[in-house]
Amino acid sequence: MLHRWALIFIAMSCFFGSGHADSSSVNPAFAGPWYLTEDEDASWASDPSLVHPESLVGWHSYSESTVPMGLNKTVWLRNELPWIPDGRYILYFASGLEDLSVYIDGQLVYSFGQFTKQTIGVSPQRWHMITLGPQHSHKPLMIRTHYAIGYMLRTLYPTIRDQTEVMAEHARSFVPIILAAGAFGALGLVALVIALMRRQADIFFYFGLMSTATCSWLMFNQDSLVKPYVGLSEKSWEYFDLFGIYIIIASFFSFLADAVQSRSPWVRSVIWLNWGLLTFVALAAGMGLVHAWYFIPVLHIILLFGLAVMIPLIIRSAIQKHADARLLMAGSLALSLTVFHDLAHYSPSFQSPIPTMAPIGGFVVISLMVMILARRYQAEREEAFATQTQLLDNIKALNTELQNQLERVEALVEEKTRAIRSIMGHIQQGIFLLTGSDFSIHEEYSKFLEVLLDAKDLAHKSFARCFLDKCRMDEDQRSRFLSALVASMGEAVECFDMNVSNLPTEVYIAHGENEKIVELSWAPMVNELGVVDKILVAARDITSWRQLQLLAQKSQEEMELLQVILQAKPERFSRFLDSCHQLLGEVRRALEAPHHNEKHGLQEVFRALHTLKGNARSFNLGEIASLVHVAENVVQLLQQELRPHLWSELKKAVDETWLKIDAYKDLFHKKLRFGDLAGKVGIERLPLERIFLEKWSGSSVPNLEPLETMLLPKVFAPVEDVFAEITSGLSRIAEDLGKLNPRIDLDGTGFYFSSAASDLLINCFGHLVRNSLDHGLETLEERLSSSKPPQGCLRIELSRDGQQLKIKYSDDGRGLDARLIRHKALERGLLRGDQPLSTEIIDELIFHPGFSTKSQASMLSGRGVGLDAVRDLLHRHKGEIRLQVTEIDEARGRWYFFFQLTLPSDLFIEVPSLGSASRTRRAS
Repeated sequence: MLHRWALIFIAMSCFFGSGHADSSSVNPAFAGPWYLTEDEDASWASDPSLVHPESLVGWHSYSESTVPMGLNKTVWLRNELPWIPDGRYILYFASGLEDLSVYIDGQLVYSFGQFTKQTIGVSPQRWHMITLGPQHSHKPLMIRTHYAIGYMLRTLYPTIRDQTEVMAEHARSFVPIILAAGAFGALGLVALVIALMRRQADIFFYFGLMSTATCSWLMFNQDSLVKPYVGLSEKSWEYFDLFGIYIIIASFFSFLADAVQSRSPWVRSVIWLNWGLLTFVALAAGMGLVHAWYFIPVLHIILLFGLAVMIPLIIRSAIQKHADARLLMAGSLALSLTVFHDLAHYSPSFQSPIPTMAPIGGFVVISLMVMILARRYQAEREEAFATQTQLLDNIKALNTELQNQLERVEALVEEKTRAIRSIMGHIQQGIFLLTGSDFSIHEEYSKFLEVLLDAKDLAHKSFARCFLDKCRMDEDQRSRFLSALVASMGEAVECFDMNVSNLPTEVYIAHGENEKIVELSWAPMVNELGVVDKILVAARDITSWRQLQLLAQKSQEEMELLQVILQAKPERFSRFLDSCHQLLGEVRRALEAPHHNEKHGLQEVFRALHTLKGNARSFNLGEIASLVHVAENVVQLLQQELRPHLWSELKKAVDETWLKIDAYKDLFHKKLRFGDLAGKVGIERLPLERIFLEKWSGSSVPNLEPLETMLLPKVFAPVEDVFAEITSGLSRIAEDLGKLNPRIDLDGTGFYFSSAASDLLINCFGHLVRNSLDHGLETLEERLSSSKPPQGCLRIELSRDGQQLKIKYSDDGRGLDARLIRHKALERGLLRGDQPLSTEIIDELIFHPGFSTKSQASMLSGRGVGLDAVRDLLHRHKGEIRLQVTEIDEARGRWYFFFQLTLPSDLFIEVPSLGSASRTRRAS
């Protein structure tokens, strides 16, 4: 198609460019020579009567046919009109000067423009016609003209022409200009559409831009005949005329650079100069700084520079057999010849039947450029066709490979399907899918599901009837279960994630007369829209596994308990169990008493529970300690407010503790067979205790009989064993508190205690040593900062005072914080604001029920029960405990003290000969 357009252009160029011979020879012509002056002083010309040739200076003969070279110039011409036979002749200016004034016989007969000589406001170019008649024959003619730019192709002299002939000439030129403009416009649009489809600024884009600008220039140049019929302003005509030239030149060089495929620095400089000039002129003219005409010489210079750069490149590419370069070289040669012809036409000695051939050269160049586009387009089409052919071959090969792959995949899928069906038929899990809004079971499910649910043919049956109806769950659990499924099915996967916590992971299912424990796992099946359309469920029978787990857990607990028993010695653990039963028995009796709803009865329960918890912690029996701690919390709430439902919670906690201790006792006797007396002589301990106490109660026994010496350690507990049992669990408590194990200093031997006394001392000193660890002894950092030994010390001194036993207990800790004791006492209303502290008051406060300096209770202390329980236990056995202050540090508010315990004579005997030396030991 583009080849045809090229042929049409060549034919039009030859036809319209040749024209006819100029018939101006039959018209009257100027006989005399032309005279010119460049005197620009035209102040006298305001009065036409003053126009005289002698008033202008510098007149000289001017034989050139073009305007003198220069910028923004005004010149005067003069001559004498020839004989004008009739009124059909005109004075015709075809050069398109900016400003023009014509004087005949000193009279102004025609004026155009303002002669402002400014860089803006230059009058648009046009051709001018002044009517002549016989009355103008042989009259003097003066012409004043102004032009912004002078160059050699601009004609200066007017001619005397036949008006009809001029109009006919313009009419003849109108049709080819319109056709050429339409052809350029069509070609430009086609090229721009192709460039738009290619999405790149390449040779098609530059040609389309150049053709469109050429169409604009042809339609809107100074000789256009369509101006009167369009209605555009003169300013708009200027832009369509001038900027078309700038765009044509810039696009032309960009086209050449792309055609020869050169990216040399010189070519890039030419392109940047042309487009830079276009941009600068557009901005300067748009802002009213300067008229675009004044840059035409710059455009000519850049044009010459561009041709000087591009022509050698085109020739070199043509020599290298570059087809596009050869076409461009042929076009350049044709254009050069036509330009030389038109330049020679201005010489009087050169005669040619063709007035101008520049359009022919231009059309030849354009036609060859179209051929270059056609070749480029055809080559790209062939390349695209070859690429498409290759792609089709590749697609066919890929289709073949895909078909083979599909066959392999189908075979693999079939194999996997058989494997999955085999797995689903033999796997010992119930795997199935829930589908639809009614949550029916999908037809593909594992056969074990039928065994698990004791049902057949579960496909498409309701999950609620087949599964949920067999589960042991209340209505609330069932409702939450179904609501979670409803909120997940058919919704985004995020909804499933939010509701999965409401889906049970373990249920009990009825299976005949028995029950199965079934573990469930849930997973969403999401479609391509991200919506859950199925839910995968895996059900596993864990009944046997759970039973084994419980057995293993029970065995583990038994092993841990046996380890505790063996570390503590069976005899000591047996006494601990008896003590627990005794303390819990007291609690039960207190709760069953008629006055148990009264608050004063709760303190007795609190003491017993706190003692039991401390003893359990000394054996590292955390489970019993935790159960008792819960009971303590309930008691504390009951002390604050008597609420009926709390009594049932307290009884429940006490019963659970009792059952746990019974379980320990049963394990203790069954596993260790502690009650097995085979090969031994069994004897009651209490009667022997009474015999010894009746004989030596509170006395110092110097000598014993051999039988008494053998029986005494079996019936009574030596002081060393009692306190060894008391301090045996201190290392764990110290570790929990972040402190070093304390050193135990025991002073006083030869004392033996009955079972009641042993239990009493164990319970009392259990509270005292825990208080020392928690309240008294400092941390390692605190002791080092106070220049104390890193290891704390607990000191116990025993001595007999008549029939009584005195036990002095102290630690080397921080002492009592008198300020804090006073503050807590004031808070609870136990002390008046003006009442000073004394030993008696502090003694009364620290043993007051519920009084504690700690702000928060812990598993170890903080409830204000320990010292109260110690005093209560001693009072029950007719003993007592008192606080003895040894030193007062007024600056730090610290009171240092020791506890003085007194035991009656019916709880101990003294045998010095069997005693051992005082000992110092660390807590184990």
